[in-house]
Amino acid sequence: MGQFRYGSYGPWSNFGATGPATEGAAGLAYQTGYLGGPPVMAEIPYTDYTSGEHTVFAVMAALMHRLRTGQGQFVDISQTQATSSTIPEVLMDFSANGRTNPRLGNQDTVMSPHGCYPCQGDDRWITIAVATDTEWQAVCRVLEQGGWATDPRFEDSLSRWKNRDDLDALIGPVTSSWDPHELMHALQKEGVAAGAVLDSKDLLFDPHLGERNFYEVVTHHDSTGIPPLPYASRPWKLSKTPAVKSQPAPLMGEHNTLVLSDLLGKTAEEMTALEEARLAIQAAKENTGLAVIATMVFDKGPRGFFTMMGVTPEQAVEGLLDAGADVVGSNCGNGIDIMLEVATAMREVTSAPLLIHSNAGIPTLQKGEIVYPESSEFMADRFKALAEMGVNIVGGCCGTGPEHIRALKTSVASLVRP
Repeated sequence: MGQFRYGSYGPWSNFGATGPATEGAAGLAYQTGYLGGPPVMAEIPYTDYTSGEHTVFAVMAALMHRLRTGQGQFVDISQTQATSSTIPEVLMDFSANGRTNPRLGNQDTVMSPHGCYPCQGDDRWITIAVATDTEWQAVCRVLEQGGWATDPRFEDSLSRWKNRDDLDALIGPVTSSWDPHELMHALQKEGVAAGAVLDSKDLLFDPHLGERNFYEVVTHHDSTGIPPLPYASRPWKLSKTPAVKSQPAPLMGEHNTLVLSDLLGKTAEEMTALEEARLAIQAAKENTGLAVIATMVFDKGPRGFFTMMGVTPEQAVEGLLDAGADVVGSNCGNGIDIMLEVATAMREVTSAPLLIHSNAGIPTLQKGEIVYPESSEFMADRFKALAEMGVNIVGGCCGTGPEHIRALKTSVASLVRP
């Protein structure tokens, strides 16, 4: 699965972008804003959330397809296209009518009143949307504005919509004397769509959300210093599938053993963590008095080099030297070209002695035998390059034999001090 700003292919596929760029490219920003004003960006990374929801659906659809057919597939998610799909009426209006409507703020293309109006208190508001004449009469009764009900400017839906600016100007001063929750309940009782605008405190203590158990209190690990806190839970309720109780975010490395050992079958040697290496170095220094060489094995992925436990070469150098190692480096797991990259990353962050022991490439099975592809001649020049960049101890690991060692000796002979 790949989630991309503009998709995995196409003229824009390699364009860089953040949320505002994709929101603009999706057409959402153009439709958002007040009449006569510029486009307005959302205060939240809207495209991230929208594409996340679409991604879950697409992945589930692909998994269902695999269950039925046994066939896997690549899921290509475009953040921009996912967001464009949330404004279909805009696309249809242009394709069917050749029309691009101006920004309307909180107004509607059909209903009026339709907006967000001030209420009693600091920054308190209510939203009201009136779809029918019956609802309009109810608004007039609740707000005790009988004159509005008989005003010819507001006698029917079309008249109200044509005079929507005048109507909005009348409603605001009246609603400003009401508590938003009291007005919401009064209008809802009369069948009018109205809602108090809830701030974060309102949301947390809202009785409706409380009755639906929307918030779940999560207890964090003592080491975090974070107290138990309420978090928003799943917004859906499944009658036959109770939700799994929410858990705190895992601690760094908390599930490494479960994933790497129990699920993936990695051995303890493959999972050696930096902290374990530190303990071993300290024990060796305290009990032997000998110089200590500490190395780690790195894999190269899309984000760079990491050990199985997520340690980078730079972090390894810092951590191992800090623990007291005299020489640091890397051995095994890679061919010599990759080891040159690892050595470069290490040398950039330290002048301490380095060790590199390279495999003779990555082995393959040929006619029942394990074969390492890198010949002594191939590795000879790379051995010299390692020495020239300041690697103090070079050597071979898996797949290297006497011929590789002879090549190593010859290639670095000119660099060895008499």
